[in-house]
Amino acid sequence: MRRHPHFWPHFPFAPLAKTFDAFVPMAYFSYYAKTPAAAYTYAREVVVAIRHQSGKRALPIHIIGGIANRAGIGALDGFLRAARDCGVAGISLYAFLETSPTQWSHLQGTTLGATPAPSCTR
Repeated sequence: MRRHPHFWPHFPFAPLAKTFDAFVPMAYFSYYAKTPAAAYTYAREVVVAIRHQSGKRALPIHIIGGIANRAGIGALDGFLRAARDCGVAGISLYAFLETSPTQWSHLQGTTLGATPAPSCTR
């Protein structure tokens, strides 16, 4: 939303967080980030923004990392590190059939749900 603020200038994070138990953002780093550091930053910023603007620091988030066949392993690892550091509840790529065996291995090896690191809270 930071990249295209005119799409949803007043997205109702807080009202939605009162109604829904979890958020599932399409945080498609595969369009914008090709390096581990860039994918990490992109994913972390998505989680931080949602939790900050919803007013719920512990809001469960299942973050979708983007198009599988456009996500290199290095960038995927940056995305997964951000998911782990930020304590998200779930991770995935789009779509099932495009996710390679190597990507599945990296997804399955990621521990989730821990307490968010200080870098993931405001």
